[in-house]
Parts: sequence; structure tokens; C-alpha cells
Amino acid sequence: MVEPTLAAFIGTMGGRHACHPNTGPFQAEGDTMPQTAELRIPFEVTPVAEDLEPIRQASLDWLSSNGMLRSAEAKARFVGWKMTELASLFYPQATGEDLLLGANQMGFFFLFDDQFDDPRGLRNEAVAAYHELIELLQQPPGTPPALDVPVTRAWAQIWEESCRGMSLAWQRRAAQDWGRWFTGYPVEALRRQDCSFDTLDEYLDFRRSSIGVDPVLSMCERAQHFEVPLAVFHTPQMQVMRRLTADVTILANDVQSLEKEAHRNDVLNAVLLLERTRKLHRNEAIQETADAVHRMIDEFEKVEESLNAFCATLQLSDEDRENATKYVRLALGPTMWGNYEWGRTTGRYDASSTSHNMRPADVANYLEDLVSPEPAATTNRTDRS
Repeated sequence: MVEPTLAAFIGTMGGRHACHPNTGPFQAEGDTMPQTAELRIPFEVTPVAEDLEPIRQASLDWLSSNGMLRSAEAKARFVGWKMTELASLFYPQATGEDLLLGANQMGFFFLFDDQFDDPRGLRNEAVAAYHELIELLQQPPGTPPALDVPVTRAWAQIWEESCRGMSLAWQRRAAQDWGRWFTGYPVEALRRQDCSFDTLDEYLDFRRSSIGVDPVLSMCERAQHFEVPLAVFHTPQMQVMRRLTADVTILANDVQSLEKEAHRNDVLNAVLLLERTRKLHRNEAIQETADAVHRMIDEFEKVEESLNAFCATLQLSDEDRENATKYVRLALGPTMWGNYEWGRTTGRYDASSTSHNMRPADVANYLEDLVSPEPAATTNRTDRS
């Protein structure tokens, strides 16, 4: 497996110059409420799991046992994010232990994400954790982390459970997906105050690594017990559909998280980019972003038709044809719809002044440090030779 490097990403950054997004009031009279803005994403799914409370509690217990959630304040904030609901939307056919694995993945995703949102910049501890996570991808699933901190400990367990019952081909694909996602965060942290993006396409190309869609799509297969056939996965049509799935997710997320990110002066947001580069009013920039989403949905549906026609010529087995259809209907579609539907109600984007999530720009966006050894423990580096 090829290890993604920071230098490879940073080397493509181009010039850097300081800028500041519109930091005026979140809500001028008559403006759109970004979190509840209407988007046309026609892939609605109904999860089969009805009672999510046992999964929610089991996931909270698991995250707490790994040191990912420790304080009462952090747990209260986390519960409002609705991670179990998000997992049920992403993995609509998953139940029981499969849904729990998905919920644990979601909890890890967002808690890990916030470790790289720190006004002090990229912390040495976060870089060390990043390197450990990349190293674990080179090791057999089940290998304990040499750097034993909450994020490495939790992810090692997620990875081991994810690989159980999956083919070696899937494990290789999933490892590449996770590797790109891990690398996206330190790179994003280094560029958070850099506004050298001049176009939406340039911004999307940068953001695809850190949005996390690829590991979600891998988990769609694992949690719902199927694998997309490689003969279909590697088609140009499927690769375009995967890209469009990521881009729709990025843009919908940027609209819904807009107030939180504007509050933190975070320039990595498509709406803020359009405000700056196109000199648009906030409502106009939101509409431009929504229009881009709708164009992508139209393109996705056209490419899907082309994929179906192409698959008809591949002489696939009945099982492969079924799994190719599942990948579109139980992975790509639910990822776009689930992200949008969850984003409309999650407390993570709550813009109220009393929200735990609306933290000032001059403080870290995490409540607990999850990349440093816990105070009561010492770092134990294991010999992997």
C-alpha cells in the first residue's frame, strides 16, 4: 500500500495569501437559514433499524471505553450530533453489530476531525497520531497501535472489525480510502487560513480527501454485507459517480455548516469561497452552491444510465449485477441523502449562542485532547519487528 504524504499534497498548494471571510451577523433579516436550506437530493432511504437507542448507548460506551469521550460536557455535546442517526442513514440495511460498527465509525470520524481544528496550528501530537494511523494501514488488521492514544486505539478496533469477512480486494481498496482521509486532515489544517482557491473546482479537488466519503462508501459494503464487483468499480462511470457523490456531500455540508464555520473564520467552505471570489451576498452564494448541487445530481443520474448500459455488456453474474445495483442504491445514494438529511437537524451545526458547538475562533474546536497520551497512562510503543 502506498502511504499518502503531506509533501505530495502541500506541494500542490500554490501561492498563499491571507484573507478573512464575511464575519458579520450570521442572519440578516430575510436571509436563508443555511442548516435547513432546501436541496434536491432524490435518493431518500428508510433505514430498517427502528429502535436506535440500544445502538446509541452501546456506541457511547465504546467511545468512552477507548477514551474518546471522557467529560460530561463532551458527552452531552456528542449526543446532540446524532451520530447513530447518521449511521442508520448511511447504512440503511444495517442492524445490530453492523449498525453499531457504523455508529462507532461516525463517532470516530467527527471526534478525530476536530483534533485538527486548533488556532495554534497543527499540533505535534496530531501529526504523530496521523503517522501511527497510516502505519497501522500497513499492518495486518488487529495489530495494536504502537502509539497508544484514544484515536489510534479506537481506529485500530474499527479497522479490525471492518475487515472481518471482507475480501482482500476490499481491504486494499478500503485501506487506500482511509489513507487519503487521514492525510486530508493535517493538510487541511495547514491550509485552513489560506484562501488561494480561485475556483469552486479547485476547492472541491482539494476537499475530496478530507470529506470522508470514500471510507463511508467502503463501510456501506461492509455494514450491509456485499461488495461491488471490481469490473464495475473500476469503470469510468463508477469513478465519476463516486466523485460526484463526494462533491454533493461537500457542498451540502458546506451550506449546512456555514454559520458554524463563519463563526470560526474558517475559510474552507464553498459558500464563503463564492462570496469572496464572486463578490456575492450570502444568500446569493448559498443559491449558487445549491445550483451546483443540482447540476451534479443531474449529471449523476445521466452517468448512472450510461453505467447500466455498459454493465449490460460485461456479462456479469446475477450476483455481480445485484451487487453493482446495491452499490448505487445502498452506498452512493444514501451517502448523499443521509449527509443532507442528518445535516438539517444535527446539533453539530446548531448556531445558537448557547450551543457547545459554537466555540470562538481563538480556541480549539475540540473539548478533549484525543491525540495525546492520557494523563494516567504512559505511551507504550510496541515493537512491530
